[in-house]
Amino acid sequence: MEGLQLTIFDKYVDKKATQENVKHFLQDEYPRMQRMAGRDNTGISSPSMDGMPKGSNYGNSVERRLVQSIYAKQVVREVRSAINDCDAFSSKVLTMLYLEGRSDTQTYLEIGYQERNYYKRIKPRALLEFAEAYMLDDLKIYKVQ
Repeated sequence: MEGLQLTIFDKYVDKKATQENVKHFLQDEYPRMQRMAGRDNTGISSPSMDGMPKGSNYGNSVERRLVQSIYAKQVVREVRSAINDCDAFSSKVLTMLYLEGRSDTQTYLEIGYQERNYYKRIKPRALLEFAEAYMLDDLKIYKVQ
């Protein structure tokens, strides 16, 4: 069962699918969460009550934006925490790629590995470690056997 890893719940982690999911999360979702977390919420005020009944089909948009901002800040904190919880080598790779914005080429040249070894062993291992360490959402992809 190459590419699968048994968990304690009789599910198998699909390593390749999990790596792709983590890459998507760190390349696409995480930058979006960083932008949302960086928004200034000082312009948000409490709703005013004028005594007149009003209905809204869309709910409280201010509340929704505030909740999204709080969640985005949690994601940013948890990503950094999960990267720090990986082993030192994986942490360095993930930091260079996703926190410092370096390219794969810059990363494998700086850590002193050949391109092939980097793509075959180093980066995949770092992505799987991140999936294990990230606790806010489950980024692992499972196959039940």
